[in-house]
Amino acid sequence: MYSRKIALAHARQIRRCPPSALLKSRHHSAELKLHLNICPHCREDLETASMEVLANKLAGPDMGMKTAAGIETAVGQLRYIHPERSGWLDGYHYNPPMVVVLEIGNRISDDIRVAQVYDDIVLAAPGDLILDDDRSGAGDLFVECWNTYTLKSSHLGAGVGQVGPEVIEAIHWMAENAEETASWAPLPFPMTADDPRIHFRELEVETAFFFSAQAAGELMVELESSRLRLAYASPAELTRDIGEKVPDIRFPVQPNSFEEALTMPEFPEYLLPLAAADTMENTITGKRVIFKDGLLAGFDPMEITVFSIHDLEDGKVGFSGRVPVTPDIRPVDLVFRFAASDGILVEPAAEPRWDPETGAFAVVFDTASKDRHKLRVAVLYEAVEAGP
Repeated sequence: MYSRKIALAHARQIRRCPPSALLKSRHHSAELKLHLNICPHCREDLETASMEVLANKLAGPDMGMKTAAGIETAVGQLRYIHPERSGWLDGYHYNPPMVVVLEIGNRISDDIRVAQVYDDIVLAAPGDLILDDDRSGAGDLFVECWNTYTLKSSHLGAGVGQVGPEVIEAIHWMAENAEETASWAPLPFPMTADDPRIHFRELEVETAFFFSAQAAGELMVELESSRLRLAYASPAELTRDIGEKVPDIRFPVQPNSFEEALTMPEFPEYLLPLAAADTMENTITGKRVIFKDGLLAGFDPMEITVFSIHDLEDGKVGFSGRVPVTPDIRPVDLVFRFAASDGILVEPAAEPRWDPETGAFAVVFDTASKDRHKLRVAVLYEAVEAGP
């Protein structure tokens, strides 16, 4: 009997398992060897029929293998991200998802706004817009109205369908009204505790991050020149202001850097947010830090989601997750540290990656511990004067 658990297992293979040709390659790269260590589906039998079915789906003619040259990007197009953008991260091979084009940007050359799409409606949940073949032109599928991000149009492959203005309007409306569904669309079943669709959404956010981060590296260059400049002469001055904002906050030791001052402090118990029962297992408490003119204006706890934790080569551990992002205020920077012990923080082993549009992040530490509660994250914002 087909179930959501089976659908989720298939989705994990479709999104994060290498195509058949790569899996069967005689020359197994370090990434493929790592994947085989962590993926039971690929390790059990490289020749199974189920893997062939999935491989055929991944490599089918509609996936965008054909060149997208000459195709002008337009709102409403259903297109796969180009296969050249696929690749490895933390032992998984991320395969290009289908997306629907929502907006053509004019701030930055070639930028577009898309929503991710999946074609097994068994996994649709509240906040997803289910489309039949008449509306999609690409079969029954659903649009993840909550999972939108920025790409470059040159990152898209061949088109597979086109939706009308009423669909685009519904996607925008549902993105702002997560519990509502367009009147003409089927109503997804509500989610329950331990619902496989919770894990499917985590998978979809990770997939979106992999591809949006590539575009962010090209499109968000100006972010590097606009990061906050602090008006403090030493970490001790910043530590003093944090203590004034939160009188009962605890510093295990005196921070030696601004990064330590932002990530080290521990909030008093009475200030910590109460996590919902269905999210407690994958959340941590981070710091929401607001600066104005380079000086501290706010320092508060915030709930941060950690989606996955992976063992990597050379004894490293990778964490991926998401910080809250709203349309009116987005982070200027994220600062990461890992608590090796009380008062001793470890820097990331490589430059962290994060997407300012979605808040998704990935960071690697040289540590044997996989305790997410030792991850320290400070999310930096810059206060903007309200208009007249």
